[in-house]
Amino acid sequence: MSPPARRNRMFHPAKAGAVLDALTRNMGVRERLEPYRAWKVWAEVVGPQTAQHAQPFRLRGGVLEVRVDHPVWMQQLQLLKPRILERLNLAIAPGVLEDIHLRHGQPEIPAVVTPPEEIASRALTPAEEEELNRLLPPDEDELHNAWRKLLVHYLQSKSSSGP
Repeated sequence: MSPPARRNRMFHPAKAGAVLDALTRNMGVRERLEPYRAWKVWAEVVGPQTAQHAQPFRLRGGVLEVRVDHPVWMQQLQLLKPRILERLNLAIAPGVLEDIHLRHGQPEIPAVVTPPEEIASRALTPAEEEELNRLLPPDEDELHNAWRKLLVHYLQSKSSSGP
């Protein structure tokens, strides 16, 4: 009887960001989530003043529905709609959004969440920095950096909350 086959060890494991990027690409998730980037770029596209009065609240197919708080702002946005749509598609991906529908209502402006003082002000120790760089070295990828930021917050809260 021969000995059981041994599994090969991974000598060069893939970075978490690369694995997640490949998974989202292979599953088609990225294409389905692409239109939702409108929320992220909205204030940049329309400007901060307009973003206080109008915000996206729903996506149906390729139509972005925007809630506007006043009829004057609604009229202004109606006139600027082709330009806003063009700029949104440039910021997201060409042709992702087909139209913008304006609805009267109060936009839900997200509250700015400030982390507790002890977490926000505490720097990572050199050992934590070394471990972080070993697990997730700095990278240009947005998803990779989101994971890195989450890990930083975890390390900061883990050490500041007690033993």
